[in-house]
Amino acid sequence: MMLALILATTSCEDVLDQKAVDAFNEESVFEDINLTKAYLGRCYDYIGVDENMLLGLREDLLAGATDEVLCIHRPGSYPSIKGIMSPDQLGHFGDWRFNWVTWGLYANIKNVNIFLQNVDDVPVETVPEEELKERMKGEAHFIRAFNYTNLMRSYGGVVLISEPFELGQDFLSINRSSIDETLEFILKDCDAAINLIAYLL
Repeated sequence: MMLALILATTSCEDVLDQKAVDAFNEESVFEDINLTKAYLGRCYDYIGVDENMLLGLREDLLAGATDEVLCIHRPGSYPSIKGIMSPDQLGHFGDWRFNWVTWGLYANIKNVNIFLQNVDDVPVETVPEEELKERMKGEAHFIRAFNYTNLMRSYGGVVLISEPFELGQDFLSINRSSIDETLEFILKDCDAAINLIAYLL
């Protein structure tokens, strides 16, 4: 009798249907304000393509890719100084030094777009948590503006993406924007950041 009772109470459960405890999926991240905050923190880390890029503000200025200035690290090895430049020599743009102005910035723009699409649905229980959510939205707009600013400085008008991509989306329909449109997009993000954060001060 006892065995039948145990089977009856457990037969509807799948013991293998468990949530992972060592990783978070997109759904779980935006169910908890603390996980959402951590996700935004990683967006900060990746402002300069990855966590080693120091928010995109490295010690190597763009002028270091020319013969205008020299970085203090191994300047004698620079192709421009050694006189061995060739059409296929990308210099610092071919390695890690100036990754913060490469198309890799779109990876973080994607992350920010995912954040902005989901942050309004994050449940909060207190006024401080609601204020935190609004502040984080402002910070996300700033991060996206910062990344697009670096892209615009390097390439002029760029492809502007403001929402996460969907599977099966027609990417060929997305066109490159003009420099004026790119600047307008950046300024709109800056205004959103200011408006979302200023009211909290």
